[in-house]
Amino acid sequence: MITLEVRENTKLTPSFSSITLGGPELRHLIPTGFDQAVRLFLPREGQVGLRMPTRNSEAWMAELLLQPKSVRPWVRNFTIRRTRPELGELDIEFAVHGDTPASVLARSARPGDPAGIFDVRVTYLPSAHAE
Repeated sequence: MITLEVRENTKLTPSFSSITLGGPELRHLIPTGFDQAVRLFLPREGQVGLRMPTRNSEAWMAELLLQPKSVRPWVRNFTIRRTRPELGELDIEFAVHGDTPASVLARSARPGDPAGIFDVRVTYLPSAHAE
């Protein structure tokens, strides 16, 4: 579990945003190239701060579900667009549609807002002879 904060929220188009997350804990993320997936943890509306699970195994899900909704963060899967380890930053791009938790974040995130990730690593591994 890696706790981060919003560093920048850039509107790319009317329905597409890029959010830069960063912080000293990002040193624990091992960039594995294209298609690196993460679980993104976001506070729910009205929550003060972000209460991340503490388990760094698949037990995080059980821990999360045992939390009352009043403190349980939203969790969504995303692919990292780019990392800048030397700056302790990564970017995630969002398609903004409706009032989904991720869309609300993409419209409202400000520098300093809390977020967190759990590294899922690369989820798509093409065969060795693929071009």
